[in-house]
Amino acid sequence: MNDNAVESKASNFGYCADCICRNLAQSSPAMRLLGLCPLLAVTNSVLKALTISVLLVLVSILSSSIGTLLRGAVFWRLKPLYFAVLASVSTMIVVNGLGVYFPLLVDSLGIYALLLAANCQVISQLQELAEHAPIEQVLPLVVRDGFWVLVLVVCVAVIREFAAYGAILHDWPLFHGVPVNEVANGLLPFIAEPAGALITFGLILGAINLYTLRRPAVGSEKIDLSDAK
Repeated sequence: MNDNAVESKASNFGYCADCICRNLAQSSPAMRLLGLCPLLAVTNSVLKALTISVLLVLVSILSSSIGTLLRGAVFWRLKPLYFAVLASVSTMIVVNGLGVYFPLLVDSLGIYALLLAANCQVISQLQELAEHAPIEQVLPLVVRDGFWVLVLVVCVAVIREFAAYGAILHDWPLFHGVPVNEVANGLLPFIAEPAGALITFGLILGAINLYTLRRPAVGSEKIDLSDAK
């Protein structure tokens, strides 16, 4: 392998690392630790992390879309109650709908699937986006934020699952409705515990901050919602 090929691969890796770290650092939903608590609780498995992240994206899309379409039909004093009801109904629809096809997979998430109704990302997107922007602007922003939350949660899950179970996707049979053994038998079984999620998440945030501080900052364009009708 010649020097040009090595430099090209290093350049591509650096570009990918810059893209991921920069977007994660600038993604406010991904950095809202309180909103990520239900997600972090089930990140001891990549499959569970993907499932809860997809549920979050679907709930955000459904609740924000309905909130955008009906924002002018709700009296302003009732908006907090309206947001709570809308998030709860959207969560029930999405979780129960997915549970019909993948019952064991949804059951493995426990109460955390239903706690998406109280997730800070869902509520904040209803307040900040659905109240001030048309639906054609809301949907791309919701999908973008949900994607970077998914990336962050999956990164946590990959580290935790490999450290605790010694393999990735060890519970894949759940996807097909087959129960699996959840006993952690890897090198670091304690990482599968809730405290392991906070340790792993803290290490990832530290690595992102360290990397972004050492690299030149690159600006990003943001959509101004203040003038949206």
